[in-house]
Amino acid sequence: MRTISIDANNDIYLKEGNICISEDAEATGMVVANKIRTLKGEIPLNTEDGIPYLDILQSSNPDLSLFQFYLMSTAKKEPTVTSIKNLEFKSQNDVLSYIIELETKYDEEVTING
Repeated sequence: MRTISIDANNDIYLKEGNICISEDAEATGMVVANKIRTLKGEIPLNTEDGIPYLDILQSSNPDLSLFQFYLMSTAKKEPTVTSIKNLEFKSQNDVLSYIIELETKYDEEVTING
């Protein structure tokens, strides 16, 4: 697998005047991270893709089990992901973050922070 690389700000970037490309496990991590960051309905030609963040997390009582379901099902849809090794949530100062560790078909693990 190959994809255009993204940095910590979710932006593509150049190296020596060329767009950076990621391969194999690194590319898998970037593709899954991008899919997880997609808001449901955001993609005009496939409005069913993405996670309904507004419905799940911005209510008075966030449903973390539903959010976990969406994270895991989104990651599992990527053909190069063989399994989800770990998923952790952390809530601090009303900010929810997660770490998801994936095993890939390239026999490498990928960690996504969000």
